[in-house]
Amino acid sequence: MKNKHKISALVDGFYQIVKSSSFFWWTLLKQLFVYGVLDGLYAMKASGRLALQKKQLVSFCWALFVVLTLTSFLLIKQSEPVTAVIFLALLLLTSLATIYMYEIVELVSSSHAQDMSYQVVYAQAFLNIWQTIFVKFIFLILGLFLLKLNLILFIFVFPKSYQVLLITIRQSRDRVPVKVDKS
Repeated sequence: MKNKHKISALVDGFYQIVKSSSFFWWTLLKQLFVYGVLDGLYAMKASGRLALQKKQLVSFCWALFVVLTLTSFLLIKQSEPVTAVIFLALLLLTSLATIYMYEIVELVSSSHAQDMSYQVVYAQAFLNIWQTIFVKFIFLILGLFLLKLNLILFIFVFPKSYQVLLITIRQSRDRVPVKVDKS
């Protein structure tokens, strides 16, 4: 009987992940992919629209990075290693931009960010990128492998899973007690 509850809880959790990721992709489609990235990430977190200035510019820059990365991937040739280096640099830049987008949404949805101006939100999100950057990059690389293996699973699971990972990292970082030297 207890196993039945665990299985139903697991299925319900998977359903919530798929539902949230579907909200993300639906918002992206409604806003033509270019301007809706921040709104899509926020739709996974809360209902309503993200109230933040310059969000369309930030979303446009991310979409531009994605297009440039995909274009450079298609232009890679065996005889020209320069294109591979350009692709890797753009992939790194796009990964940083993706982490930045998630950090903006996490910061805006937190309770202490309600009284911050949009400049402070963007600056604080940039500073938050560098905390536990290694774990964030590893999970993004795993997401790229998931994309290569199964596109449908990537579409319906990865966006929300990455957000849950960032929330878990933030909560574990906030719980660590600060040691004070009393000498």
